[in-house]
Amino acid sequence: YGELQKRSNQIARYLQEQGVCRGDYISVLASRSIATVANVIGILKVGAAYVPVDPDYPEERRHYIHEHSQCKLTVEPELYDTAGVAKYSDEALPLDYHPDD
Repeated sequence: YGELQKRSNQIARYLQEQGVCRGDYISVLASRSIATVANVIGILKVGAAYVPVDPDYPEERRHYIHEHSQCKLTVEPELYDTAGVAKYSDEALPLDYHPDD
């Protein structure tokens, strides 16, 4: 659980650097893996919402969901390794939740 906490904090900080803010939508290629769980928790820590997308959908369908959900970006299970997320701080973000979240 400690490693999941640290990774999700790093993902949240990465997403902040990408301009993700409270209320944004992020599409998540939702394969059944611990990486997907860390991605979802990181998204929630930033205050954004996630839109799960089956990675087995055809590319056209995934693009349609992304566009029509007004997603800011798409997160794939390999994000932690491919985007260099390990370099970000694993400290927890300050809690700043609102009733409308």
